[in-house]
Amino acid sequence: MDLAREIVAVSGRLGIPDPGWLANLINFETAGTFSPSVQNPHTRATGLIQFVPPTAEGMGTSVEELATMSKLEQMDWVEAYLERKISGSRNLSQPTDLYMAVFFPVAMGQGEDFDIYDWYVENRGQSRADQYLRQNNGIRTAGDYARKANERSKLPTGLSGARLAGLGGSGTPWWAWGIALLATVALIQQVYNLKQRRRREHTRETWDRLSR
Repeated sequence: MDLAREIVAVSGRLGIPDPGWLANLINFETAGTFSPSVQNPHTRATGLIQFVPPTAEGMGTSVEELATMSKLEQMDWVEAYLERKISGSRNLSQPTDLYMAVFFPVAMGQGEDFDIYDWYVENRGQSRADQYLRQNNGIRTAGDYARKANERSKLPTGLSGARLAGLGGSGTPWWAWGIALLATVALIQQVYNLKQRRRREHTRETWDRLSR
């Protein structure tokens, strides 16, 4: 519940119209774990919004340090990172722009049709563009990322994608989404904690058998 409240608070301070967008972003980036220590084994991207090593270092920390933080501690860094992405006409008033602030900041404010693959072709070359596409499961446009995030979303996003029963659409009051956010994040955390406990119990049982 503390994490959910912090997501609501950070969204308010950053001008994100709906905290569900930020919750869905964290859900997608952490593969549903909401873990501050989850790490991509290939890129070492770490935490709630998958900070890559150069980004972490540029902010005065490291992925190793981020991985030791609690969820609430790391949310301070999430807020600091996103705040840096707001400038001039670039803001977080649309869900796709919030997603792109983390995934591909160049695409912020460019709309769902912005072609990330073409950007790589023009600015990094064909080989690098093909590599990008392979590493990111075919995400070619800003809209592709948004749709994939929405497919796994737990809350309404304002884009094509998942809807909670009884919620969604422009008529849904903000407080209703806030309540849904608190309940959803709390449930996800409970499921994750249960899986972790079962994993520890299984490891302990295996060790006990081997030690006999």
